Amino acid sequence: MRGSCWRGRRRSNIGPDEAQNRMDKHKAGIVARELMNSEFMKGEWYEGTLASWLRQGCKCAYCDCNLLSSRDAAYFGWCNEHILPKSQYPALADSEWNTVLACRPCNQLKARWDPNGEESGERVYTTGALTQEQAATLIGRVRTRIQDRRKVIELRFQQQRSAIENALRTA
Repeated sequence: MRGSCWRGRRRSNIGPDEAQNRMDKHKAGIVARELMNSEFMKGEWYEGTLASWLRQGCKCAYCDCNLLSSRDAAYFGWCNEHILPKSQYPALADSEWNTVLACRPCNQLKARWDPNGEESGERVYTTGALTQEQAATLIGRVRTRIQDRRKVIELRFQQQRSAIENALRTA
């Protein structure tokens, strides 16, 4: 799993059922190191990437889709997502709590939107280190934004699909 877009982090505020499928930072690092010693893992994953996946339960921080559901999803369907855009918050570019694992659709729907901006409501983050609690609040805002955008996009797609299918029937 090599590439510039491949380092996820754990999201917080998970329920008890989800907690079983996630690891704390220390344990994830140990398990990742052990897995990296397996012949079938060498050259395919970075240890840090694997530890990040384990910490987050191999799920998108925004929609909870399982990124191990298929080889295509695991190899091509995910990104290292910055909750607060690194273009606007360069000091947080490598911050542990500002970086999460996200599926490509969620990453593209969020784009460079700032969940800490004026349109989002009260500012959660001001300066210094981003905390786990702040990240959880910001992730919640991103989830809501993505769900709202998906509704609009899906309705438009249904209209487009209908028009295309009608054109195929009449051709």
